[in-house]
Amino acid sequence: MVVMGNGFQEVIYQRCLAIELGKQGIQFDRELEVDIFYDSVKVGSRQVDFLVEHKIVIEAV
Repeated sequence: MVVMGNGFQEVIYQRCLAIELGKQGIQFDRELEVDIFYDSVKVGSRQVDFLVEHKIVIEAV
């Protein structure tokens, strides 16, 4: 078992999460630009840290 403590840069945690998702065979995209809609109208876009299985957005902090 690997335990990450606190105090690392965000990118380190992102890399670790990518490794773990890959080991579990979970499909994901990193640093993906996604459109934001309100009432079927595009109101902007944002880069997300992870988009998992095209359903879940994860923002590392």
